[in-house]
Amino acid sequence: MTDEQFRALRQLILDQSVEIKALAMEVRALKRAVETTEIVYLGPDDIEAEPVDVPEDLKKFLPD
Repeated sequence: MTDEQFRALRQLILDQSVEIKALAMEVRALKRAVETTEIVYLGPDDIEAEPVDVPEDLKKFLPD
């Protein structure tokens, strides 16, 4: 391996290291966001709305 090839390889390794560190920081930020997100379930009884008239041909695609 020539000195030039070694320097190019070393630079590629350093560049990859920087990218890996950036990805690790992003993963940590996303993990914190997921851990602090509160999941709220809303059921049919939680929503006050007027009934909607659904055409008969569409009712087969909706749950009972």
